[in-house]
Amino acid sequence: MNSLDAKVNKNRSADPSKKESLKLIILEDNKYDYELIRKKISSSIEYDCVFEWVTGEKDFKNALVNFRPDMVLSDYNLPQYNGLEALKLTIAYNDLVPFIIVTGTMAEEVAAESIKEGAWDYVVKERLHRLPKAMENALKLKKERLRSRKAETELNLIKDKAGVQLKLLYKAIENAPSSFIITDANGTIQYVNPRFEEVTGYSAEEAVGENPRILKSGLHNDSFYKNFWATISSGKEYKGEIINRKKNGELFWEMFSVSPIQNDAGEIEHFVAVNRDITENKKVEQELIESENWYRAIFENTGTATCILDNDKYIVLANSKFEELSGFSQKELEGKRKWTDFVTQEDLRQMEEYHYNRRSKIKPAPRQYEFHFIHRNGDIKNILLTVDVIPGTDKSVASLLDITDRYKMEEELKASQQKYQNLAENINEVLYETDTDGIITYISPTIESITGYPDNFYFGKSFFDTMHEKDRKIIRLGFSNALHHNQVEPNDFRIKTKNGNWVWMRSTAKPILVDDKSIGLRGLAADITTRKETEKELIRAKEKAEESDHLKSAFLATMSHELRTPLNAIIGFSEMIVDSGDYGMERGEMLEMSRIINKSGKQLLSIIEDIFEMSMLQTKVSKVVKEKIKISEIFGSLTQYVRIEMEKLEKTHLVFNAVDSLPHATVYTDKTKINQLLTNLLKNAIKFTDNGHIILRYSIKAKEIKFYVEDTGIGIPSDKIDIVFKKFRQVDDSHTRKYGGVGLGLAICSEIANTLNGKLEVESQEGKGTTFCFTLKDAVDVEGIPSIKDDSKIPEINLSGYTILVVEDVESNFLLLKNYLALTHASVRWARNGEESIEICRNNPDIDLVLMDIRMPGIDGFETTRRIKAFRPELKIIAQTAFAMKEDKKLTMEANCDDYMSKPIRLNDFIKMLVKHLDGQPPKH
Repeated sequence: MNSLDAKVNKNRSADPSKKESLKLIILEDNKYDYELIRKKISSSIEYDCVFEWVTGEKDFKNALVNFRPDMVLSDYNLPQYNGLEALKLTIAYNDLVPFIIVTGTMAEEVAAESIKEGAWDYVVKERLHRLPKAMENALKLKKERLRSRKAETELNLIKDKAGVQLKLLYKAIENAPSSFIITDANGTIQYVNPRFEEVTGYSAEEAVGENPRILKSGLHNDSFYKNFWATISSGKEYKGEIINRKKNGELFWEMFSVSPIQNDAGEIEHFVAVNRDITENKKVEQELIESENWYRAIFENTGTATCILDNDKYIVLANSKFEELSGFSQKELEGKRKWTDFVTQEDLRQMEEYHYNRRSKIKPAPRQYEFHFIHRNGDIKNILLTVDVIPGTDKSVASLLDITDRYKMEEELKASQQKYQNLAENINEVLYETDTDGIITYISPTIESITGYPDNFYFGKSFFDTMHEKDRKIIRLGFSNALHHNQVEPNDFRIKTKNGNWVWMRSTAKPILVDDKSIGLRGLAADITTRKETEKELIRAKEKAEESDHLKSAFLATMSHELRTPLNAIIGFSEMIVDSGDYGMERGEMLEMSRIINKSGKQLLSIIEDIFEMSMLQTKVSKVVKEKIKISEIFGSLTQYVRIEMEKLEKTHLVFNAVDSLPHATVYTDKTKINQLLTNLLKNAIKFTDNGHIILRYSIKAKEIKFYVEDTGIGIPSDKIDIVFKKFRQVDDSHTRKYGGVGLGLAICSEIANTLNGKLEVESQEGKGTTFCFTLKDAVDVEGIPSIKDDSKIPEINLSGYTILVVEDVESNFLLLKNYLALTHASVRWARNGEESIEICRNNPDIDLVLMDIRMPGIDGFETTRRIKAFRPELKIIAQTAFAMKEDKKLTMEANCDDYMSKPIRLNDFIKMLVKHLDGQPPKH
């Protein structure tokens, strides 16, 4: 132990305010989790914590032995290692070291297993506030266990060696000025006396149960301990000196003797160690040695050529550096040569004058100056001399620094600086330099062309003060990384111009190194203002596109599922009503009502599909299917729609007139899309008209046709005309509050008009009404309408003896299919989810066919199909879903379904599907 360590340790132990230390091993592979745990502990417990962070098995083993922790905090899951393995290793090392598991997630069974294996506690990282309390509880428990172990040891000693003599001996040990340690045959401490506690800083509770290696300093080699253990294990006493380490880390010397205690059979049962603190004696010895070598050590390690000169100019003492500088050995120099032998004639007179003045003190003499030194071989060197008289003597000490290379470097630097200056002044980027504090020491004149300020405006200013305050934090971090870690990365910041504007600069800087030490930064900065503006525009465009795509996708999926499912029941039941017979009404009236309901449902489905088509126009997915359509048919359908819509909105008082001026005229266009467009315009007119009339009419000129929808509603303000065809836009807030809607109707009409190569226009007067005009060119056809094949007749099929399982979570959809199947005389079973359908198919081999819904809670139809096919591969399974995307059909085939039906399911299509898979095939049972 050197004197410097002793002084530090003495000062440290003398500080009464110092907290009790706590040495912690943290086994954690995530740096950020380690930092979080360390900060939580440091701010929450009253200990001077010393942390040892390890990430794997090897480092953890080394830390247990060399760091000797007071506690271990371990993650549960680590790469190629886990908390239970670390726990077992810790218990084997010392079962009195508290071990707490600190982990991200931990199941109850894992936590219980950890406690069972010996963990003292566990803390989930999401509840890290529990950690300080868990640590305090563990430390309290440790003290109790130590106290219990000590008491047990003392009791055993008394039982084994009862009697007055032992009691007297015990009393003497308790009050002895030396430390006493008693261990078992394996070296585990069983007893320490109060002097041990006083010297080492370890309480008896902390020491008992440990091995004396807790005092190990690490300053003795392995052979020292092997020899010591071999001696006492053989039954012999060992005496010697040792350097140990106290609990607070302070090193101290002890003279010690260890004696084995044997039983009657000659077996070693205990070891007794008597230690005396000889630190102060060693300190005196060390100081004597140091005082003898101090002068020579300093003299030899000044880093420069150093010599001692007497009053007669002779060199009394010279170090090895002076030998190198002069070319002479110490024997040739000391007492034999004068310092004047090494000075050139041009410098000698001046130096002798300085020497005289320094000695006589008549005039002041400089302590430091330069001169030319003559080497033994005649070479001349430039020397920086520092010289002064040694107080109380007639001798001087001189230090000579060879600055020959520095002179050469200065000359080369001058030439380099000139080239550097020329380069800096002729490049477009700004070249700059700062010191380690970020103060600008140089900036090229190019800066003036960017900011308007000349280069001298920035000299001496903080680099960070020149930029926008919002950029300073990140630039300071980049500055530090470049300066201290040589991490060269571009950084962007804003700098103010003379006219008050801000320009964007991109800078890359590297450390300026001198003798491998960073003395500042040198960087290049370029004006990237234009690039930044371009990037902003690109980002805005990208975000807008991403938002649009997201809205389209969400809209398609939601609308398809939410609307097709109820439509399935509406359209299906309407088809059933057509053939259900007379229920109190005339059959003609019943049929007419059913057809209207059925046609309305189909029309609404068509509208949904056209909304999808509008959203996908840019991808060219929506196609135009043209056919010849009789205008009177269009107007008839629209008239029925208007009547139903007026009844629904309680506006039957409005006058509606559909003017069919040429009943036999036809148009060649997409029937669904033109119906959708006119339906939306009429719906809009009904919505915003409270009194008056609505007129649907058309005019034909050559092959051009114009459709008009006129109303006497609220009208549109002139300044809002431009937005009515934009998606999700409405005229104003008051309309929104009163009339509702999402603003898609007219946008859809506009998209359809464009798709059909038509033109949609609007004229309106606020408070008086609105007229929409839709024009189609080259669309009028006066020829007759071609005949249409009637395939509405439902095929007959008798499925008596067949059992069909319907897997459907929506009851109305099940009831529809049940009614359909009633026409076939098949037996029907119902499963409300995938799990139930699997059990029914497994336990009922009489199932002949399964109608499988795809979108269900829990297991979906795809997975359910795969599981059923695994044990009944021959069973027919037909998918039926409210989703109608191409991907769904592909997925059903991949899931091994036998066929696919898209909701709404029409009776005709449904029966045809049954005919396809069951007609002519006997039941499976």
